[in-house]
Amino acid sequence: LVPVMDGEPRVQKPPLYYWLGAAVGALEGELTPFALRLPAVLFALALLGVVLRWGGSLGGPAAGALAALSLACMAQFWSIGRRGVAEMPLAASCVAALYLFDRIYWGGRRRLLPLFFLAALVGFLAKATAAMLVIGLPIAVQLVRDRSVRRLWRADLLGWAGCTAAAAIAWYAALWLLVPEGRAG
Repeated sequence: LVPVMDGEPRVQKPPLYYWLGAAVGALEGELTPFALRLPAVLFALALLGVVLRWGGSLGGPAAGALAALSLACMAQFWSIGRRGVAEMPLAASCVAALYLFDRIYWGGRRRLLPLFFLAALVGFLAKATAAMLVIGLPIAVQLVRDRSVRRLWRADLLGWAGCTAAAAIAWYAALWLLVPEGRAG
C-alpha cells in the first residue's frame, strides 16, 4: 500500500505508478526494468487509442488516424512512453477523462459517467494536483462559458464524484495512519 524506496516510505508522490510497477514485477517474479517500464508503454498505447477515437469522433476516421499519427511522431511521446514514470498514465488518463467529458457533455452519453470518474481517479493517483488541473480547469471553463454550472448538481454526478473523491482520499488517509513520519511532509 505504501511504496518504499531504499527502505524508506515514498510519500511525496501518489502511488499509482509504484503500484503498477510492483504488480508487473510480482507477475514476472522480480522487479526488473521491464516491469517498471511496461505500465508506461501500455498507457502510451491507450493514449494513442483515445486520440484515435476522439479525433475520429470529431472529424471522421481520417482525422482520428491523423491525430494519432501526429502524436506518434512526437519524440517526447516515445521518450516518456518507455520510461518508468507517472507522466504517461497522467497524460492518458487526463486525455481519456476529457474525451469522456466531450462525449457526455455534447453527446449526451451519461452512461459514460463512471468511466469519466475512473479516468479522473487514475489521473489523481498518478499525479494528484496536476490531474485535477488538467481535467478540471477546461471543464470548469466550458461550464462557466455555457452557463451550465447548475448541471453539476445532478444526483448521479454527485454520487460518482463522491465515490471518486473517497477513493482518492483513501490513500492519503491510509498514509496518515500507516506512515507517521509522512504526516509532517
